[in-house]
Amino acid sequence: MKYCFIADVHSNLPALEEIISASRKFLIDKYICLGDMVGYGPYPNETVDLIKTLVFTSCGGNHDFAAIGRLEKDDFNKLARQAIEWTESVLTDTSIKYLNTLEPSKKIEDKFEIVHGALTNPLTDYIINKWIAVSNFKLMTTRICFFGHTHIPRIFALNEHNNSPEIIDIKINEKIKLNIDNFRYLINPGSAGQPRDGNPDAAYCVFDTDDCSIIFLRAEYSVHQIQQEMQRLKFPEYLTTRLSLGV
Repeated sequence: MKYCFIADVHSNLPALEEIISASRKFLIDKYICLGDMVGYGPYPNETVDLIKTLVFTSCGGNHDFAAIGRLEKDDFNKLARQAIEWTESVLTDTSIKYLNTLEPSKKIEDKFEIVHGALTNPLTDYIINKWIAVSNFKLMTTRICFFGHTHIPRIFALNEHNNSPEIIDIKINEKIKLNIDNFRYLINPGSAGQPRDGNPDAAYCVFDTDDCSIIFLRAEYSVHQIQQEMQRLKFPEYLTTRLSLGV
């Protein structure tokens, strides 16, 4: 079984469409979204509609929940809050209904689990280093947990024989074999719609359960296309320009 994981699309329809196109060569069986479908970008309803038809399952993110009133906006920075408020004003009843069906974490067929932020707090906590990862490893009920929220591709691994956490080096388009007999893994595919690792290309990953391997991928898309729409809608300049920089 081949799963394609996408996270943090943030209403970036061109990026999502390019991921779908580029991932076809892997003969994906199921797509999974790790939350934050909306927020920041100008295509919230189109993004939700496409994800609804595409994915096998999804979890909800903090931006998704804030846009439908399930999470307070007070803890968001000014630009994020402005984007959420705009999103809230344009969401259709159909989009709201779908976002309301989501939970921030779930287990998938006893194979692995998914969460938007972290198992310590599924909506708001960030897994940003191996010491924070340790707290999440303790809460895992499977060998692998996929997460998003940080917008940075990463694998944290915990060797259960010596309880020592590590960060596995990632190279784009290079297959990584996972040793689930001796390790637990926390895996972030990076952000599809707003990468923050210095690479503006849309990020995603493919997990193959047959050989227990994962490959991290990037899809180049028309950043200019979404920036034009954001400018037309008078989005804050920083939210527009950051897409070109991958920050």
